[in-house]
Amino acid sequence: MKFKTYLRHKILYLIAINPITKHTIRVLTRKCETCKSSVLEQIMLNTTIGEENIKCNRCNILYRFYRPSISFFIKKSNINNKLFISFSNINDNYSVPSYIKGLNSILRGVLTLV
Repeated sequence: MKFKTYLRHKILYLIAINPITKHTIRVLTRKCETCKSSVLEQIMLNTTIGEENIKCNRCNILYRFYRPSISFFIKKSNINNKLFISFSNINDNYSVPSYIKGLNSILRGVLTLV
């Protein structure tokens, strides 16, 4: 059991130190001056609750580029229920937008650690 946990942590570490992954996380979690939210927040809001935000040109291009892969990842993680909590299981005290902002903060924190 401990070996599997060690292996998972090692794989996540190797993914996190990859320069392409770091750049992608940085681009997705950066707050836009015009839209007042990150591209990741916009994608997750659209994927989970269908809320469509008005985006500037920069965010619109990034949104169209990253949305298919992130939407696929979110749907797979909700099916397996192993990586993220299911959005249907979030109670009224913890809303979807606050969960998304928390996830955005966690990913930004990963950048500073690695």
